[in-house]
Order: sequence, then C-alpha cells, then structure tokens
Amino acid sequence: AALRARLRQAGGTGYVAAVSRLDLMTSGVLVAALGADSSPATQWVRAQFAARAVSKEYLCLCTSGPLGSPGDSFEVNERLHMQMGRGGYLAVVSPQGKEACTRFTVLARYVPAATGCPGLQEGEVLTLFSAKPATGRRHQIRAHLASIGRPLVADALYSPGRFRRDCAWCPRNFLHCRRVELRDLEGRPFVAEGPLPPDLHTALGRLEFLEGTDFAVAQ
Repeated sequence: AALRARLRQAGGTGYVAAVSRLDLMTSGVLVAALGADSSPATQWVRAQFAARAVSKEYLCLCTSGPLGSPGDSFEVNERLHMQMGRGGYLAVVSPQGKEACTRFTVLARYVPAATGCPGLQEGEVLTLFSAKPATGRRHQIRAHLASIGRPLVADALYSPGRFRRDCAWCPRNFLHCRRVELRDLEGRPFVAEGPLPPDLHTALGRLEFLEGTDFAVAQ
C-alpha cells in the first residue's frame, strides 16, 4: 500500500504486483513489478522466477560454532516438507519433501565483544554467511541452516531453545536479502541491492570481529 501511494505521488498509476516474498521478520530486497497481474512486466518477472533465472543473495548470522574459514563454500541439498509445529508451520528435512538447494559461503567470524554481550557465552563463535538459494522453498535458508546444526541467530521457530538469549542482543532473526539479479523487459541485467538495516547492523556491532569481511563496517 505504501509503495502504491508513492507511485501515485510520482505520477504513476499506482499499480504494482508482488512477484516474490520474504519470510516474516526477514528484511531486504523485495521484487515487485510495475503494472497489474496481467501486465507484461509482471508476467516477465514471474517467468524468470519460475525458470529459476533470478539470483538472490542473503546475509545470515549463525550460532553453534565455526563452519569453515572465510571464503569456504558448501551446498545443502535437502528436500523440505512443510508441517505444523508448536510455533506454527515450519520446513523439515524429509524424503517426501520438495527439492531444495542452498549454496553457502563463509564471509566472516565473530565472538562476543570483550565488554560482554548479553545472551552469549565468552568465546562463543558466530559465523556470517552468504546464502544463495537455487530453489525458492518457504523457510529454505532457515531450515537448511538448522539441519546442519547452525541455526540463525534469534530464530524462534528453528532455534527456540536459545531465542530469548539471542533477543537480548539481536531483536529478530538475522536474515537479510542483500542482492537480487534478474533481467528487465529489454533483456538487460537488473540488480537491486539493500544494505544491512540499522537493527542488524547494531547487533553485528555488538560482536568482536575475528576474520573475513567485517559487515559491521563494510557494506
């Protein structure tokens, strides 16, 4: 509604179609097309998503110790099935689930700051990853990280046991869509980027940087 209002103020029709989604409490780039659902722009972007021709990159901060050094990459290929849990629907690894693949790259490692960080143990290592989903399943990144024992910081659904402790220094799950790449109606590359928002930037600033690229400083 806010986007439609701004388009009208700028002299546009105000028609805009949502062509992608973000999980609740996830920030970052959200793709929308100018025009109604039947417009060429909307159909073109949706066709790219259906063909898996859209590239998305997320930043995610995880708990439970290191998993490789900065620059190391790995893939998680685990089928995911949505089922009802105690906190709502969640994705679980299941042979009966839908194909799901995410490529992760280690960007940096952090520990609690020397001045102390509420909710974290001294010397506890946290890892900042880049996540690039090859498929677009619901909760895919969150579920894949939890499946390898590296749940997102402050994720109430996939890491309920430490949610309250994490919320003492990070207000929500640390998942942010940093970059989206697709093609415009002329076939030219189109890139949209979103910097780390203030709440996650502040949370990262409460940690002490060990190695890699410090996203508390660099954007």
